[in-house]
Amino acid sequence: MARSGSWSMNPRTVFASRLLGGVGIHRRSSNLVSRREQRKQRELRSRSEMVIRELSGLILSRGPKLCNFVEWKGYKVVYRRYASLYFCMCIDQDDNELEILEIIHHFVEILDRYFGSVCELDLIFNFHKAYYILDEILIAGELQESSKKTVARLIAAQDTMVETAKEEAGSISNMISQAM
Repeated sequence: MARSGSWSMNPRTVFASRLLGGVGIHRRSSNLVSRREQRKQRELRSRSEMVIRELSGLILSRGPKLCNFVEWKGYKVVYRRYASLYFCMCIDQDDNELEILEIIHHFVEILDRYFGSVCELDLIFNFHKAYYILDEILIAGELQESSKKTVARLIAAQDTMVETAKEEAGSISNMISQAM
């Protein structure tokens, strides 16, 4: 089934390509592109992990009575501790640190409303919701929505849409399984 040289296929790819009219066939050059992309993603991930490790060490080693601003590689890191959680934002030198502290506090208050006293496990298992909340508050690093009620309403609407989509997907799956 597999030709030597320019084509690389396994039996599943052949089956998929027949079903999809040839869409499933991959050239080796596309495999090289995906390998490059994978390498770039690994490098980006390792750089991100290095930055997180470096900033974690820098912030966690600071005493509780020190200010919540740290100079780091030409930027300012603004952080705030809530119980065992640290919320950090990296900003330009000329940005307002106090405004960023208020944005962090605003974000935590909305998380508290949504999760009912937010904790580490809420953020670990529902990180996508925390990101959605942050996306509702900030756009391009600037405060977009300052109303907690508006953000809560938008989050509730999104949760409703997700539940509706899950129900529809479940009903479609049931129809498919009954048809077979």
